[in-house]
Amino acid sequence: MKRTAMFLPARLALGVVALASLAGCINLAPDYTRPAAPVPEAWQPRSDALAPAAPGDATALDTGWQDFFTDDRLRRTVALALDNNRDLRVAALNIERARAEYGITRSALFPSIDAGVGGSRSRTPGGVSASGESRLASQYSADLGLASYELDFFGRVRNLGESALQTYLGTEESRRSTQISLVASVATAWLQLAADEQRLQLARNTLESQRKSYELIERSHALGAQSGLALAQSQSTVDAARADAAAFDSLVEQDR
Repeated sequence: MKRTAMFLPARLALGVVALASLAGCINLAPDYTRPAAPVPEAWQPRSDALAPAAPGDATALDTGWQDFFTDDRLRRTVALALDNNRDLRVAALNIERARAEYGITRSALFPSIDAGVGGSRSRTPGGVSASGESRLASQYSADLGLASYELDFFGRVRNLGESALQTYLGTEESRRSTQISLVASVATAWLQLAADEQRLQLARNTLESQRKSYELIERSHALGAQSGLALAQSQSTVDAARADAAAFDSLVEQDR
């Protein structure tokens, strides 16, 4: 009877180890198979001049948006938009939440251990001591124990951690996509404004030139050197140039 009791803890420990090994090996989650993309895996250039970059070369993905723009005002505008965009702030908060969920889920894979250290000190006066001398007694204690641990049968906890990780990675890519879209939108609006301002200036210069031409034709008409038809055509050209300048002025105001 004593021999059986002596081997009981060993059998119990062996059973726990076997259950833990079984929990780590069995996973009921289906194997993920990446679907085939409906596009070629690599872009095939038509000439040597359009050959893809070497593996060690820097790509556009590795380059910061600051390196794409040389105008300091455009850089400041993009930075201001990134700092004050609500969608980007929401995406950043979603990343923090996904990161926290992944950390919480991953922590469930490991045992929860409680540890504590304590100490006390007491002094016994000589008046109440049997020897008549005061005594100082110290006592220390340390506790270490396994608070809780869930055996991951069939990979449930591990699959939850993988799901949280994929959610985090997807949220990170969403934030990155939002940032890229915002930078592209600001840059497009900036370049559109610059182009419309140049077209407006060109339209104003054209209007001024047509006005001067009309004044010359008007003087010639007064002297009998130009016909009334030429004067009317010149006036029509001035009106068209004025309309173009007004249209581009409206576009610039909309861009701003």
